[in-house]
Amino acid sequence: MRRELSKSAELLDETLDSLKHAAMLYELLKGELDDYLKNEIDLVLMITVDMFIHLERVLDAIEKGGDLDPIIKEIKDKEKFIDDIYQNRIYKYLVNLKVSSFWEGKILCDFIDNIVNVSDYIEDVADELHIKDDVNPELLNELDYALGEQLVLCEQKRLLSRELDRLDFQAEKTREKIDILAREQQEKLQEIQAV
Repeated sequence: MRRELSKSAELLDETLDSLKHAAMLYELLKGELDDYLKNEIDLVLMITVDMFIHLERVLDAIEKGGDLDPIIKEIKDKEKFIDDIYQNRIYKYLVNLKVSSFWEGKILCDFIDNIVNVSDYIEDVADELHIKDDVNPELLNELDYALGEQLVLCEQKRLLSRELDRLDFQAEKTREKIDILAREQQEKLQEIQAV
């Protein structure tokens, strides 16, 4: 029992690391994700957040007693769906995606891999917790806390993504204004030189 909880805590830590790494890679992406990739990644993230919620239900079922099988089946189904999205939609799309450099492509692929790997970790945690024995409340509280941190990180990543979109939009508007001002200045300079 202790081994399963210890392994689950390690897997939650790996999940946190994967999310942190994905957030770092997202910041390194030079351009905006195109609509297709953005929608697919948003779908993966929504399913992942739902998996975290189901993982929390697993912890509740262990703590209060209950049948883990249907909850764990839902987690496994969601993980398979994410794998399907990655293998049959995102990966096939990435193979034909034009990128400006090797590093741009590598950063994009690593970002997506880290996002997709989170569902694998969640499934692994659920598998480790698929036990019926008595749970040490202290260890369960530690796992519950770690799970809460994961949910907060997912929400922060989603908020960061929205904020980056907003900043990109503002930057584009500012660039347009600068271009207009530069053209006006150029026209004025040409008028003065013509006189």
